[in-house]
Amino acid sequence: MKDTRELLDNVQYAPARGRFKVYLIDEVHMLSRHSFNALLKTLEEPPAHVKFLLATTDPQKLPVTILSRLFAVPSEGAGR
Repeated sequence: MKDTRELLDNVQYAPARGRFKVYLIDEVHMLSRHSFNALLKTLEEPPAHVKFLLATTDPQKLPVTILSRLFAVPSEGAGR
C-alpha cells in the first residue's frame, strides 16, 4: 500500500523529460484490496501525461472494478 500511495502522490506531476510518465505495475494481481481501491479513481481519470501498463500472469484475480477500466493486450510468455 505504501508504494501505491507514493505512486498516487507523484502521478500528478508532469514528467521531467518527454511527453509522458509511464508506470508499469508488474504482477498487478498481487496488489492488496486496499491498493486496488486506491488506484480506481486514477485509472478511471488519469492525468493526460500519464500512461499505466498493468501486467499480470493471472488476470482472473483482478477485481472487476479494475478490469472495467482497462483493455487487454494478450501476449505469449517468454517460457511458452
